[in-house]
Amino acid sequence: DVIREFELSSILVADAGLGTINSVVLTAEYMKAHSLPIKGIIFNHYHPGNIMEEDNIAMCQHMTGLPVIAKVEDNAKDLDIDADVLAEFYDEVKIK
Repeated sequence: DVIREFELSSILVADAGLGTINSVVLTAEYMKAHSLPIKGIIFNHYHPGNIMEEDNIAMCQHMTGLPVIAKVEDNAKDLDIDADVLAEFYDEVKIK
């Protein structure tokens, strides 16, 4: 309701592990069906080189058409994303 009221986009945050394809695709389809825009996906609990997680991320991106914003490893202190790219996600706050 808040997202719709303020006409905001969302960033989907998902676990990189087992079950994420179903979760991400269902959430993205629900939001699309309800005209709630999503800018992209951040994957948590990411383990570089894990074949299942890499495939999950690729499948989520393919099936939703959404970009992967970041892959966040356990205990990470920072997002591995350029500040200018991140700032592009904050362009639309509207006060009614």
